[in-house]
Amino acid sequence: MIEYVYRSFPGGQNLNQKYLALVRYGPGSLPWTAFHFVAFEYESRPDWFEDCRAGFIIRTGQRLRSIRVATQGVSLTGHLAGDFNSDDITDYLNRRYDLEYLRYEGDASHWSLLAKVTLVGADGITALPPARFGYAVSNPPG
Repeated sequence: MIEYVYRSFPGGQNLNQKYLALVRYGPGSLPWTAFHFVAFEYESRPDWFEDCRAGFIIRTGQRLRSIRVATQGVSLTGHLAGDFNSDDITDYLNRRYDLEYLRYEGDASHWSLLAKVTLVGADGITALPPARFGYAVSNPPG
């Protein structure tokens, strides 16, 4: 079974938007004594945008900052322990992905462009070299 949990953020820049907060998966039906999960952490984006294709305004004012893949219900040696899904029960980190964004025009940027993704290991410290992304900005004459 797989369970999806969504959340909202306050403020007009997040109007009617739902963000994926957590995916839990485990053997059989709920409740599980041990399970895996993926937790999504967001940050405010300076370039919030709105879309009306649904027939009403949806504003997106957050962007993904990190993704944590972890296990709850079993003790994992060598894994960072913490409460990664905010339920007051100890979890063990399997890996974390940290996302960083390019600020090519400082505060005048109109897009959140993904600049790099860093994979951090189960100890919460050891990281692989980041995957970096580059962009060509086109400014055609007006």
